[in-house]
Amino acid sequence: MLTNASISLLLLLTTAQTVVAQNQSNYIQLDIDNASYSGNVNSQMKFRQMSLSWNGLNVEITNNDEIFNSNIVRRNKFFGLIGDNLNVGFQLQSTAVIDIIKDLELSSSNLLLNPLFLSFSGEDFNAKGENLNFSIKNYNLYCQGSETVDMTSLDGITKGCLNASFLNTSEKSGSETIKLETGQKSAESAIYISSNINELQLGEESLEVVTSKNTIDIPGFIIETNVANLKCAKSFLNADNLDFDSIFKTCNNDFSADTPKIILKDKEEETRFFGRVNKGVAANERIQFILPEGQIADKKSATSLLNINLACYKDPENSIFDLQGIIGDCISLGSIKTSHIITNEDKGRTYKLYERLMEVNVNPIAGFSTANASVKDFHAYFKDNKVTITAQVKVPVLGFQNISFNADVTHNKDKKIIILGVNSAKLPLGISSVNFLMKQLKKHLVNSVVSVEGNKIIVQL
Repeated sequence: MLTNASISLLLLLTTAQTVVAQNQSNYIQLDIDNASYSGNVNSQMKFRQMSLSWNGLNVEITNNDEIFNSNIVRRNKFFGLIGDNLNVGFQLQSTAVIDIIKDLELSSSNLLLNPLFLSFSGEDFNAKGENLNFSIKNYNLYCQGSETVDMTSLDGITKGCLNASFLNTSEKSGSETIKLETGQKSAESAIYISSNINELQLGEESLEVVTSKNTIDIPGFIIETNVANLKCAKSFLNADNLDFDSIFKTCNNDFSADTPKIILKDKEEETRFFGRVNKGVAANERIQFILPEGQIADKKSATSLLNINLACYKDPENSIFDLQGIIGDCISLGSIKTSHIITNEDKGRTYKLYERLMEVNVNPIAGFSTANASVKDFHAYFKDNKVTITAQVKVPVLGFQNISFNADVTHNKDKKIIILGVNSAKLPLGISSVNFLMKQLKKHLVNSVVSVEGNKIIVQL
């Protein structure tokens, strides 16, 4: 009797390839105690119960005595379960998805397959690949099929889960998230990302992610955020075009994002940047970031900027995480505006707040008042490595006065500096002396980020 059930199961699973011939009320349900996969070494699955209802045929197998415990086997394009009393196998059309996963462990999980959908939930899921770690507790995955995408075939599961799916946690303890790590943390030129994801949704043309915490380690900088929302463009994916580099490049050039708290840490200069991003957008070779407030802090002082609007050209080949590349794009064509610049020589008191800024509900800009602003209505317009800067600068006795100057811009990526070679100026009281401007800038503007030498303003990035 057991052998007949095994044969029936094998025939049902391996012949379910076209949704046209299937009854949409058919289903396969598998209650998994635990499973582990590591190629063909120590790969096994233990299930509690398996149920099928297929065109009037009902089969139910209960594994009380563990007689159906099986090894997970992969041979070229064959993937299946082989045991003393159970032999189930699939002939894979493509191995692209299986090849990504090097190690996999799951426990207390339930899989339900129907021609039109897949539902997969459980207590614990861990997967590892090359430069990829993925883990989730108390998870729910739903993948949608269609009249042309049969979710009882592996090809259909791949298409459905890559183009019409939703993944989240059941929040049994209120704190579970999907933990994702990707990249090489130790590599000099690599990007390492660690994210706690609350929700992940894949559509045919978009990818949407809601996260609660992110750490991005890139050459020279560490970027941290708390809650963040990201929406990216994507193309229709299947096993034949599953190229993560292509997916990243598409997202890199067509996205929208926001986060109430982002911190950039310079690894070498011990400089910190804080911001609240209301809007971050990339599309049509342009990027724009709108921040109601931002701050640059070091161990000597802190400078706050209000109502920041950055808009630049973006080379499609440059990664959004290549800060020096993005700066180069902005110098070729871009602008930055801010309504107020407020500097406080606080001997590092603000800087110390950054040690716990992600853990506590503190706004380091809260103590900065617009009444103490030294610059208002700052606007820098860049084109072809030249810049025109206009602003209102606070002058003793006279109050805020309009100034403007033009400069040639040089960007040294290796040293991470921008040099503005000032060649003309328009100052209050009809003054147009570049030397007078530079003396005033050297007196009032110089800090750990900005220095003045002759007619040059040097900005350390």
